[in-house]
Amino acid sequence: MSNDTEVYLVIRSQDPLELGCALAYLRNKDKTWGFNCEEIKYSEEYGYFFRVSCWANENAWNYRITGSNGEINDLQQRFPCLQIDGYYSDEYTAGELVGGEKMGSDKEGENPMFCLNIIFPSLSKADGWQGYPYKQLSDFLFSRLPSFSYEGGSSSFPQTIKDPVKLDYNCQADDELREELWQETILYLKRLHAPRDVVLQEENYYSAAIVRDEKLWGEKAKDPASVTKSDIIHFLDHVKMEENRDPKDFLDQLENIIVSDLDFTDQSGNNLLHHAAVAGRLHLIKPEFLNIENLLKKNEDGESVYQLALRHGCLEYLPSSMQMKDFEQYYKQSSSLMKLENMGKVSLVRKILKSFPNPLASE
Repeated sequence: MSNDTEVYLVIRSQDPLELGCALAYLRNKDKTWGFNCEEIKYSEEYGYFFRVSCWANENAWNYRITGSNGEINDLQQRFPCLQIDGYYSDEYTAGELVGGEKMGSDKEGENPMFCLNIIFPSLSKADGWQGYPYKQLSDFLFSRLPSFSYEGGSSSFPQTIKDPVKLDYNCQADDELREELWQETILYLKRLHAPRDVVLQEENYYSAAIVRDEKLWGEKAKDPASVTKSDIIHFLDHVKMEENRDPKDFLDQLENIIVSDLDFTDQSGNNLLHHAAVAGRLHLIKPEFLNIENLLKKNEDGESVYQLALRHGCLEYLPSSMQMKDFEQYYKQSSSLMKLENMGKVSLVRKILKSFPNPLASE
């Protein structure tokens, strides 16, 4: 029976010599299905690494790529210090490769990783900005972008001043979250006045196939030749200023905030929601940010966003379920009752509710 298998690997090592030998070995094997190997890259998190893709027909009588007698295991035996992470997809299953063995089940989770590329074609025009030579500007940006938490990534190392800079970041995400992260990145880069030639790509984490490719500015995009040095410096200055941003700075642009903006706090532990509550501007914030977790977050004085909204007379801007005067107290009680119910103490929960009615809890 035919079993066509596609394999995608990320092969890494802290030793560039060993990794170079492994790459040369794969490219020069005689008995092989043939690996498509990228060049070696470097990132602070992964060290040196390169990506590989391959197709094989793993019939019983064919040479295998997976399994104890396959090519992946052969590579690991010859270069034991390599770390090999893999993903595969065949006619029946898909999933991770562990020690060269297939560990998948169905095909619903074929590519759980979201990989975002941000390409800056003309970044090197700002060569020397704040003492950064053009070859280090990619590292400066990589540590400050994107707007979401990521698990890994790398930045390209431009060889000449004409080379574009590519930053790539990856994290686990389902389809819905991928779209949210994509749109959030667009908003964030535009807010930072990113150059008009920036390109975003979504990439398959293992195969490096480009899933989506869009110009950040759409119809307003410019050719790299039309982007000036001052455009790039203007962007870099905004990125630098973002590091020391005060939550109050967001009060004039509450309609366009993103998730990571909530991480900025002042010396008293207030984030932008605390300040918006005091200023009576919670109605300008998108509903998805006004959830229980965010509204019950406390500052250094122990005051939550909800309490500040109550004090400053703007409860009407909160979700309807939170507009009651004693919401925080009821919420804490209902959370405790839920724990008791999960422990099987249903009768006790009913007795408590009979004596202390709670509009957030049902008997």
